[in-house]
Amino acid sequence: MSTITTVAIGADQIDYSRFRVEFGLTQQMMDALLTRKTDQVAMPAPFADRVELRASLLHGQGLYAKRAFRRGELVVPARIDRNRTPAGRYTNHSIRPNIAGIRTGAAPDSDIDMYAIRDIAADEELLLDYRQAGSVNGINMPCDRRAAEETVRQRLSLHADSQWLADALKPCLDAVWSICGYFPVEFVDWWLAATQRGCVPDADGFVSDIARLRADLAPVLEGLRYAAR
Repeated sequence: MSTITTVAIGADQIDYSRFRVEFGLTQQMMDALLTRKTDQVAMPAPFADRVELRASLLHGQGLYAKRAFRRGELVVPARIDRNRTPAGRYTNHSIRPNIAGIRTGAAPDSDIDMYAIRDIAADEELLLDYRQAGSVNGINMPCDRRAAEETVRQRLSLHADSQWLADALKPCLDAVWSICGYFPVEFVDWWLAATQRGCVPDADGFVSDIARLRADLAPVLEGLRYAAR
């Protein structure tokens, strides 16, 4: 395993732990939610040849792409008629997600489809930000703002050159929280990119940047909850 891969996996595992803190979940609670068998179904035939289960370096088993997907493409369904497919059971969390869950209807228990939020190569593990997944799965577990802010500050503390804009951080966090109800993992990278350009970040900029970067996901931006309401 390369050093870069080791570092990336470590960052993913740390952020997974922070996700659990933010939502008040123990590992035992997560195991119970993910492993219960009463709501699991097989992947529907039209999608079964798109993905497969393999051993994951992140945790246990993971879901891997058997072919390439373009950004904005429907990958697989994750929930059908209130039942979870393997995508709803085995997709692991990452600080660098490549898919996002989108509800197909307004009801909290509507079906959920997984869309690529960047280009995905064949044999790449499919990864989610569990915060985003929680915002669409209807379980309605609120995120603790204080814990979420601590996650952001811990990640920013690794980049001392961003601290000169610390005074600008709180109003930006306030605005992003009002839009999402949590802090998307993309927020920290966006903030760092903005500060490295010498810009003073603002929440409107975050929303517009996400919309621009995901222009081909315009129909599902509401589902991603990145569009201002």
